[in-house]
Amino acid sequence: MKKNRFWCFVISLLAMLFLIYAQFANIFKQTKSDIVFYLLMILIIILNLRLRNNERRQFVTIMSYYAMNCDAGKYLHDLTEYYKKCYFTKQNKRYHSMILAMINIDLGDFDTAKKLLLSLKDYVDNFPDFQKYTYYRAWTGYYYEFGETERFRVLLEEMKKIVERAKGKLQLQLISNYNLVEAKYYVCSNIFLDEAKNVYQEVLSLNTVPILRLSSHYYLGVIYFKKNDYNRALEEFKYVACSEKNIHIVEKSKKYLNILSQLLEK
Repeated sequence: MKKNRFWCFVISLLAMLFLIYAQFANIFKQTKSDIVFYLLMILIIILNLRLRNNERRQFVTIMSYYAMNCDAGKYLHDLTEYYKKCYFTKQNKRYHSMILAMINIDLGDFDTAKKLLLSLKDYVDNFPDFQKYTYYRAWTGYYYEFGETERFRVLLEEMKKIVERAKGKLQLQLISNYNLVEAKYYVCSNIFLDEAKNVYQEVLSLNTVPILRLSSHYYLGVIYFKKNDYNRALEEFKYVACSEKNIHIVEKSKKYLNILSQLLEK
């Protein structure tokens, strides 16, 4: 909850209590009291609803900008500034720390991401399933970068259990995300590369957001590189590198391109 909405809520609550007291204590004349009471109650409710909707719209705008423009630096800045204007419960603070950890991974700041995730390790058992899934997902991103396949596998199994427990729309959302994480594990472990390739090609066949398209091209490049299909790997990494987006897979793609230029010259 943003700070302005919090204080508006507090003032609104006090105003409502006063109006209720005034109604029963007959502070105003009865006919006027009824009109004032109901009118102000309606205005208070409308104000709080508008502030809540504006708050949600701003948060969605920040996330949508990243999904469409792949600018992890701006995403981190805008989200940090947004959080500064909010009051959070301890549970929400921990969840937002997970989000910040994932953004830092996207930026390539793995030390900061690790510190954020380690700060949450004592609370994991008390997380609701969705937050626990998000926490594990953040760690898998970290483990991928350092090739820690066994730790990745253990968390992937825990994530699968959460997906199986989920219900309805949440389960569908988690399945979609889980398939991508599983494909990343295959790439990291150098196993089932054709299955992983199919997952990323399916993403590209859909009208999905640019951030998913960019990452899919990157992981396809890694798959082709591991399969010694250097020409196709070159195409994928060029696509990512030429985007010049503020995300670490762009720099990693450029490193792969340097390696490939040497291999193809031989």
